[in-house]
Amino acid sequence: MACGIYAINSVNKYFADHNTCTTCTTMVHPYLTYGLLLWGSTYKRHINKIEIVQKRAIRSVAKAKYNEQILQLFNSLSILKLNDLVNFQMALFMYKYNWDILPLSLRQCFTRNDAFHHHNTRHSRDHHIASRRSCFMSDCFIYQAPNLWSNLPNHFKQAYSSNVFKNQIKRLYISTS
Repeated sequence: MACGIYAINSVNKYFADHNTCTTCTTMVHPYLTYGLLLWGSTYKRHINKIEIVQKRAIRSVAKAKYNEQILQLFNSLSILKLNDLVNFQMALFMYKYNWDILPLSLRQCFTRNDAFHHHNTRHSRDHHIASRRSCFMSDCFIYQAPNLWSNLPNHFKQAYSSNVFKNQIKRLYISTS
């Protein structure tokens, strides 16, 4: 990602802001999103260095000072912070899971409550959250994703396409930041 920040700083001198934002998207964003569902739920101390690099890249794109407030820059560029990016990826995964868009091997990650009992209840179509014995497991994707999905508004869950869902979720996380 340091190479991406160097490229952003090099392009910053010659191009307009839109081109610099595009450079950030192509040079830094793929490193952040690759395998994000697996490593994004790790301890805060492990993610802190990556967050610092992401903030440095955003400041470079916005041509801001090294100590300028970062939250306004994220909102003005419509870029998600790393934590919001993790939640975005989890929500998108759960959307694809619920609409059976995922490959067959990934459809077996979760079970619904109706698999455990066959009578109709209010939460029979919700995802079953298994009990866990450690705090480590509560930070795992398998436990966080169903909780995140159950807390989303129903009109998000019923979006007719994944692009509409992506836009709704991105607007949600940018507006709450």
